[in-house]
Amino acid sequence: MQAAERVIAITNDALVQGRARYYAGVSLAGMQAYDRAASYLNQAAAVAELPESAHAALKLGDVELARGKLPEAGRAYRTAAEKASQLGLRDVQLEAWYSLARLEELNGNTDEALRLYTACGILFDDSTVVPECMYRAVLLLKKMGRDSDAGELARELEKRYPDSPWTRMLRKTTAAHE
Repeated sequence: MQAAERVIAITNDALVQGRARYYAGVSLAGMQAYDRAASYLNQAAAVAELPESAHAALKLGDVELARGKLPEAGRAYRTAAEKASQLGLRDVQLEAWYSLARLEELNGNTDEALRLYTACGILFDDSTVVPECMYRAVLLLKKMGRDSDAGELARELEKRYPDSPWTRMLRKTTAAHE
């Protein structure tokens, strides 16, 4: 942390400062010093040419969520998704969309959460995040009374990720309701 602050103080290079701010923000977030972390991460996310800017925006979303600032978290996740798309960072883009979907679900915006979860399932192939997105989309579809769509997506989850813990959980949930 102190090293990052020293680097920020001694250099005029925007990329070096941005990178130092990113690492300082991540470190502070780990210590739950969320206000200071948000400040550093916001500054790092604003450096357009910085490859870590997408990561900084994603982490900023997590920090804002931890601070209970849901609108700010949503803005940060959207920024992270946009920056990740521009920089070709598909893993960060997926994490940003997933985080945004969780936030929308938390806010009761079922349609938007479903849209984002479904987009993650269609556009990405990640054996960790995508099965959870598909699982959550199945649950939302059932909640909305769209059982046919839920069944179709559940079969797709089973086909694409048969060994995923989310697939196993869906099997248990389905068996319990039959």
